[in-house]
Amino acid sequence: ERRDGGARATDGGAKTKDWPQTVNREGFTSLSEALDRHYLRQDAERAFDARAAAARARLRQQMTSLRKLRDNLARDLDAHGDAEEHKRAGDLLLANVGTAVRDGGRVRLTDFYAEDTPTVEMEVDENRSLQEEAARRFARYTKAKRAAREISERLEKIEPELAALEERLGALEGIIAARDEASLAAFTGGVTAQALYGRDINLYWDLRFIPDVAAMFLSVNPLLIG
Repeated sequence: ERRDGGARATDGGAKTKDWPQTVNREGFTSLSEALDRHYLRQDAERAFDARAAAARARLRQQMTSLRKLRDNLARDLDAHGDAEEHKRAGDLLLANVGTAVRDGGRVRLTDFYAEDTPTVEMEVDENRSLQEEAARRFARYTKAKRAAREISERLEKIEPELAALEERLGALEGIIAARDEASLAAFTGGVTAQALYGRDINLYWDLRFIPDVAAMFLSVNPLLIG
C-alpha cells in the first residue's frame, strides 16, 4: 500500500480509507496499531451518527402519526354531530306524528319543548314516515353518543403519548449532544462493540444487556480483540 492524495490505495488502484493528517502514537506500540484504533473510532463515529439519525427519525415519525390521528379523530367527532340534537329531532318527530305538515322533503313541526312552542322545519325523505325518520334519528343519537365517548377516551390518551415521545426526543438529543454511545445503545435497545469501548461500568445498563454482550463475545467479534 502507498499514500496517494491523502488516501490509501491498493496496487489495483482501489481506494480504501482516507489517511489521517496526524496520528497520535502515544500509548501504542506501532503506527499500525495507532491507525487501527483511529479507524475503529472513525467507524464508531459514523455508526453513532447513523443510529442517532434513525432513532430521531423514528420518534419524529411516531409523533407525526399521533398528531394526524388526533386530527382525524377530531374530524370524526365533528362528523357524528351533536348526539343530543339527534335525540331532540327524534322526540319532535314522534310528538308531531298527528300534527306535522309535510311539503315534499320538508316537514313543519311544533316544538313543544321550547318556550312559546315555535314552529320549526326539518328535512325528511318524503318516502319515509315520521316514525321511520324518528327511529333513524334515535339510531344516530346512539351511534353519536357511543362514538363521542370512544373518541374522547382515545383523544385523552394521545396527549400523554405525545408528551412521552417529546420527552424521549429531548433525552435523545441530549445523548446525541454528549456523543454517549452506551446511552444511545440502551436508548435504541441494542448493544455494539463501539458502545462498550472505553466506557465506565454502568450496572443499570449492563444488567439489561448481559445477554447481548455475552452473545457478542461468543461470536468473537474482531472489534473486541485488542
